[in-house]
Amino acid sequence: MFTEKRKPKSPIKFQLQLNEEQKETKAKILENDITIITGQAGSGKTLVAVQTALDQLFNKEVEKIIIARPVVTALCVDVTFQMHLLL
Repeated sequence: MFTEKRKPKSPIKFQLQLNEEQKETKAKILENDITIITGQAGSGKTLVAVQTALDQLFNKEVEKIIIARPVVTALCVDVTFQMHLLL
């Protein structure tokens, strides 16, 4: 499945301390094919998602990471633009 390109000089380790909620979130990410993470700004949603993805990539559990951005922002702009046209 994976082609060996080059070996890292040493194992890559993350020096991150996850709190209990972040550990639960990481476990849910690993259990499910699709996971939606919600929370307040600064709660570590992106940190946990990226850290989990990189762990799996470096352990060769996945071949690549796909990053997607939310469509909500574009939708709000489109809706706002259409509302101005109607006025």
